[in-house]
Amino acid sequence: MKKNKILLFSFLLIFLLSGCSPSNGNLIGPDTGGIWQALVKCSSYVVIFFSRIFDDNLVFGVIGLAITFNILLLPFTIQQQRFSQKIAKITPKLKKIDQKYAKYARDDEEAQRRKSTEILALYQRNKINPAAGCLPMLVQFPLLIAVYGGVTNLVVFTQEIDGVVTNGLALFGATDLQSNLFGLDFALKATQNPILLVLPVLSGLLSYLSIKISNFGVDTSENPSMKMMLVLSPIMSIIIGLSLPAVISVYWIVGTIFRTIVTLWYKRHIIKQFFDRKKIEKKTTK
Repeated sequence: MKKNKILLFSFLLIFLLSGCSPSNGNLIGPDTGGIWQALVKCSSYVVIFFSRIFDDNLVFGVIGLAITFNILLLPFTIQQQRFSQKIAKITPKLKKIDQKYAKYARDDEEAQRRKSTEILALYQRNKINPAAGCLPMLVQFPLLIAVYGGVTNLVVFTQEIDGVVTNGLALFGATDLQSNLFGLDFALKATQNPILLVLPVLSGLLSYLSIKISNFGVDTSENPSMKMMLVLSPIMSIIIGLSLPAVISVYWIVGTIFRTIVTLWYKRHIIKQFFDRKKIEKKTTK
């Protein structure tokens, strides 16, 4: 239940942040202080660094940021996969415990206490920390918002300095960066150009596919948090893609593809075993 609340809170926070409109005072420059501002500045510097490499193009800068960010978070991604595999192994035993106590009322405190004790003992025997599934997400979440802050700081937020409207690029000395690629301006919102609507939709589809692959080999029928992720993650990625510049969807798409590739590599043996079983079943039915 706690995990569901954490997930719901995280998505609500993303929703609120994605709906915030740029206004004066939001802009962060090289001289701005504070821990949060430092994270945003780091994101801005990385974007500008990669933009300079690729012909001063902001889109490639964001792609570089997405890859860099996901490489840094690779240990947490792998930890989540390990946790998922461990849970998959004990799922049948968890179901037996649920069935054992299904005859008791939910308000039977003694029965629920015994059930919780058995589940905790099962976790301990299998060396599983129940909090391990939430911790990686809680670590990544503030960093993810900082990344969004860095990108929007460069392409959206403006403020008036000495009577002149200035954007983040100007403060970082990168006013010559371009946001156009393939004839499209990725600094615009998807709602401002019908062609750009493809990006948030693609972002949502990839998010759904990524979670399905991540749950491959895991029985999610009795796991409400996984079901919630499967629904909310694609919806929120689409909402964010519609609310912020199209380049944010590019970031989300690249990051999702990166994590999916990592998941496929990590689960390659499970996937191979699954298809091997399918081949055997197909031969036996002939």
